[in-house]
Amino acid sequence: MTGMRFTTEQINKEFCEAKEIGEIEKLVSKYRNEKVTLKEPKSYKLRIGGLEDTNYSEDNELVEVWKNLYLPKTLEMVVIGALDDFPCSVAEWQLVLLYCEDGNVYAYEFEVLHLVAKSLKDLFESGAKFPGWSTFKVGECLNMAPEELAEMMQSEEIKQIEAEYTKYHRSILIEMIEDSKAFKQWEQPEVTKAF
Repeated sequence: MTGMRFTTEQINKEFCEAKEIGEIEKLVSKYRNEKVTLKEPKSYKLRIGGLEDTNYSEDNELVEVWKNLYLPKTLEMVVIGALDDFPCSVAEWQLVLLYCEDGNVYAYEFEVLHLVAKSLKDLFESGAKFPGWSTFKVGECLNMAPEELAEMMQSEEIKQIEAEYTKYHRSILIEMIEDSKAFKQWEQPEVTKAF
């Protein structure tokens, strides 16, 4: 795609006409890194790309987790892009958008999938509603008894995942605090002494 530019209308039209996951994957590849301005949220652009183009590029299993642990039934999904610098509860402020075989478009925000558009046509013509019309938290769909869930949460695997997340989250918070301090110092006018 090097050197090629596509019109927003062309991108919108092709995505709106596609219905199958395979078609969507081909369009994501074709239009990778193209940006499409959405009507909602205002002034945000969908940067088209796959999981490898998001902040989660190193987590190859994440799409499987989204498919199996969020919605009431397992459905195929494909990452279609991201809204960068979006104020949400995710590290580095990025919402990842996914197209699902049920025709809906979801946005991933730390441990929650938001239903943000009822179709690709809805996404490209009206934008992404955030917070979504409905939300799905990780594990809600498992229908486990409270005792079973509590037991699962005490497993070594879950404890390791929580420890890794806590370490990662702390490093992000430290980085944000350091950035904030640097910004505040930059913002303050330099005081000069007159002699």
